[in-house]
Amino acid sequence: MIAVFDIGDTLVPSRKFAEHIIEDELRQRNHEPVHNFDPDKFMMYDPDQIQKYLEKYDIEGDAEKLAQDCRDRYLEAFEDLMIENDVFDLFAKCNREFGTIGIVSDNSLRAKELMKNLLEKLGVDYDTITVSDEVGVEKPDPEIFQAFIDKREEAESFVYFGNDASRDSGAKKAGMEFVWVRQFDTVNSSYEGLKIDELNFENIESVIGEIE
Repeated sequence: MIAVFDIGDTLVPSRKFAEHIIEDELRQRNHEPVHNFDPDKFMMYDPDQIQKYLEKYDIEGDAEKLAQDCRDRYLEAFEDLMIENDVFDLFAKCNREFGTIGIVSDNSLRAKELMKNLLEKLGVDYDTITVSDEVGVEKPDPEIFQAFIDKREEAESFVYFGNDASRDSGAKKAGMEFVWVRQFDTVNSSYEGLKIDELNFENIESVIGEIE
């Protein structure tokens, strides 16, 4: 089976990274300590959620700008985070063993272009990156997975690795297999099916062996 990946916390500790971005931005602007930003209670890319955080702790700030700055700084650091966590090496191993990887993510066209450029820069093959920005729906809607499948081959050929079981398991509705990755933030989700505690080649090989 061919491995397909989410981006975000499936691959690198992105929520923890973004949490510190918001706190750092607020400290720089307000010149005073701020209450810890808890990504399990507030979504760091959602201006409405950031506004709730600001109001809850009586902190001055522009929620829209904080959300945008958070995305911008994360994308700037994305390559280093991916290299630090050996993600590109993992992709290359999966390509050799299982077939060319793909990506499905609730993300922007900018993030898609960034990922494409990094993969091409480092000489790592991929076939199809599908993001919610271009499809018009987000996970768990099976349409986003179907849009990926339509560009590749039969759904049964793919196993999707994601950290948010409540959303990423939507892959099963499109006919793909799903494996819950618990290495980084799992967004308070749970799953009774296939799971791995760390995203490395040995675990991927083992769980694909179980499926096959």
